[in-house]
Amino acid sequence: MALCGIVILVIPGLYFRELFTLSFAIGTGVLMLLAARFLGHTANDLFLRVISLTSMVDMPFGVFSDTIARANLHSDARMLAEEFCGTTQMWGALWLLISIAVIVCCFGLDRSTNLNLS
Repeated sequence: MALCGIVILVIPGLYFRELFTLSFAIGTGVLMLLAARFLGHTANDLFLRVISLTSMVDMPFGVFSDTIARANLHSDARMLAEEFCGTTQMWGALWLLISIAVIVCCFGLDRSTNLNLS
């Protein structure tokens, strides 16, 4: 959690100049550092799992929206289709299947670790 907080504090400071972005990053980074310092392992583990689960679950929606539902837009999938072969939808479907497979694998790995969060 502390490492994530430090990264969130450093990266925006190097690359972003908008006030909202910097404010949000500083607030999030500070909260993560405080959580790492003052909350126990169980709470930090839960927070990190929620963040990672949210990111994983959002991935298929983003891939579908950007490559299949709006295939006419210029995207990485469209560039691959133009450069190699296939269609934007084909590349989007491939990425969608890969992202779902990774999510399924992660849920399978999570159950095999038998972590007790209580």
